Amino acid sequence: MQGSLQVNWVVYLHDQPVHVIYTDYRPVPLQHFIYPAGGSGLYEVVNMQGNFREDKFTEAMNVLSQVGDAGLGGITRGKKGGTAEDEKAKVKEIFVNAISLLSEEDSKLPEIGRVLPLLLRGIGVHHSGLLPIVKEVIEILFGEGLIKTLFATETFSMGLNMPARTVLFTSARKFDGKDYRFASEIILICLHICCAPDPLNSQFRLTYNMVLNLLRVEGINPEYMLESSFYQFQNYDALPQLYESLLYFSPIIYIL
Repeated sequence: MQGSLQVNWVVYLHDQPVHVIYTDYRPVPLQHFIYPAGGSGLYEVVNMQGNFREDKFTEAMNVLSQVGDAGLGGITRGKKGGTAEDEKAKVKEIFVNAISLLSEEDSKLPEIGRVLPLLLRGIGVHHSGLLPIVKEVIEILFGEGLIKTLFATETFSMGLNMPARTVLFTSARKFDGKDYRFASEIILICLHICCAPDPLNSQFRLTYNMVLNLLRVEGINPEYMLESSFYQFQNYDALPQLYESLLYFSPIIYIL
């Protein structure tokens, strides 16, 4: 089963049994379309029977390669030109209550001040560069339906069950930390659509920014984070071989 490794990881961390209930089909059938920005129509890549239509996918990719990537050009606004006044009051209340937990110095950071005007317009932004408190507020507001349009990276869908009714991919390329990838993740999306997901592999990377954030929290250190990560759990089987390699190369390195 696809999630068995992840389940074993949770069992390992919490020392508690975990029971997985799953189905091998989707109760509500879906149709999946690709609308290339700059193109002239929709392309049905998966029909209601769950069959992947490679011909339509190829046509969509050909159109995309000809017109290039295009960002989201505009945001549809409500009848009153944005979020209703009562919803704005709720947004401000939730935001102010959350920020009040910060110190006076932190609450005056530019990263904090720039967020509220967007939220009051029903617009949210969610990515790894935001402060944790800001990300949490945005997740709460989106879950309550107070954010109408959310610009987010693909990691927003990891571990979060959010009421998103429509998802738009504004680019077929993404920077993965080393280079820009094109089309490969689109293929993975189609595999997920066809109920054939790729194996779960951790993309965890310990960065300088993460280390600095961990040092601010008492009782947590980078070593603990590494030991508890899914990446470490996946690579436990490789530890004996790595240890043997270390013993083999250590004398050579010492001589050099």
